[in-house]
Parts: sequence; C-alpha cells; structure tokens
Amino acid sequence: MTERLLVLEDGPYRLVLDANLGGHLVEFSINGRNALAVGKPEVGSTFWPSPQAAWGWPPPQVLDKGPYSVDSLDNGIHVSSPICPQTHLRLWKHFQLVGGYATATYVMRNCGDKPVRYAPWEITRIGGGMTFYETNQTALPHSTGQMVYSRGVAWHCYQPHQQTQHEKVFGNGSRGWLANHYQGLLLVKQFDPVPLDLVAPGEAEVEIYAHGDIDNAYIEIEQQGAYQPMPPGGDIRWRVLWHLRAWDGDASIGSETLLCAVRQTLTTS
Repeated sequence: MTERLLVLEDGPYRLVLDANLGGHLVEFSINGRNALAVGKPEVGSTFWPSPQAAWGWPPPQVLDKGPYSVDSLDNGIHVSSPICPQTHLRLWKHFQLVGGYATATYVMRNCGDKPVRYAPWEITRIGGGMTFYETNQTALPHSTGQMVYSRGVAWHCYQPHQQTQHEKVFGNGSRGWLANHYQGLLLVKQFDPVPLDLVAPGEAEVEIYAHGDIDNAYIEIEQQGAYQPMPPGGDIRWRVLWHLRAWDGDASIGSETLLCAVRQTLTTS
C-alpha cells in the first residue's frame, strides 16, 4: 500500500503522519533533521492499548499498521482506525503543531458490549542514543537492560554492539517526562505521571526497548497512561506533548546542563 502522508509545519518544525501505516508519525523534525527512526524494521511512533497480555503478539493490525481514515485537517490532523475485532477498540489520533511543540491526543473507545480495562501506550522509535527520565525508583527487577542512576534520573545508553539479545527496561515513578538525545537532537515527551496503583498489570509507566541487531539498530522509548475501566461506549482520552530542539552541548550521563535543557522545554499548558 502506498504512503498517504499528512504534513503539519510551524517555523522550523515539521510533523508527518502516514495514514496508511496505522496513523504512525514518521517524521518530527527541526530544520530538516528528523528525530524518528526510518528505514528500520519498525519506524516512527505508534500507539497500542496496554497491557500487551490482553492481545499477545503482534499488535492488532487494525490499530497498529492498518489504514486510518482522515477525519479532518482543520486545526491539526485528525485520523481514526476501524473497530479492532480483537480488542473491540476504536482509536482516534489528533496531532497539532504550534508554539514550538507538538500535541498528540489519543482517544480509545470501547465499541464492544462488555466492560474492558486498558491503559494508553505510545511507542516511539529512534535510531539510538541516550534515553533518560526523572524518577524516584529503580527499574523493575524483570528489566533486562542496564540503567545508571545519577542526579535523581535514570539513564540508558544504547550500545547495540555490546548486546547479544533484545533488551527491555521497565520503570515507574517518573516525573512526567521521558527524553532522548541522539545525533544532536533532544526529544522530550511530556505526560501526566501515573500512580503506581494505576499502572497496567505486567507493564510500567516508562519502558525502553533496545533492539539487539547491530545491522538494524533502533530503540523504542515508550510511556503509558493510567489503567482505567471502559464501559461499553466508554472512552479514555490521553495527551502527550512532544518537544524537540538541537542540542550539541554536554550529553553525558548525569549532565546537569542537559537536564536543565530538558526542564526548560517543559510546559505547564
């Protein structure tokens, strides 16, 4: 199926969505430099219902990689999925790009006749680099990736040449942001923190997947919202703010200047 690309531009920023690829974001760029992974086994940024145990693997095709309808291009990009026969969910995605950051708003609706419970889950693919988030907790014991803790922040440095398998980190207790620095770009995703008792079972508020293939190196930086009941016809609505800036300063583990750059980008809107 050919691409069906929808574009938003605001000054140096450009956001591109592929409506034929599950409404994936395939570009979020500044001055022509794309922060998202392309040309990899998995690309761009997608959305799944959590927990994974509710649908197994692979993700439901209708929600993840099937074609989405373009509902409107007024005030941003509005797209929606068909009803997923596996989960009975329908998904809406709304993206805006204004004021130097992007807003992603997701709505999940239970189109079945029985109550269900899910959490929203955003999965963003990047070529590599260092991923970090502020937290008051160490990674969960079943994590297989290595983290370093400095300045109240958990740091993950992707080193695919040292991996013998795919790795995954599961972390809770974030301060509502998840950042990545790669090839001079600093991407920050901002969201509402999730209390521990509202984390989806078997999952975590923040997850980092490190692909263990040096020839197809990429990572996934992921965050989830609150695990909530959905009666028939009920919705879950969730918003994520995306910030992007060039950063050629100190990007080492524990860098105070890098942390200051992240905190300066966060918005209270």
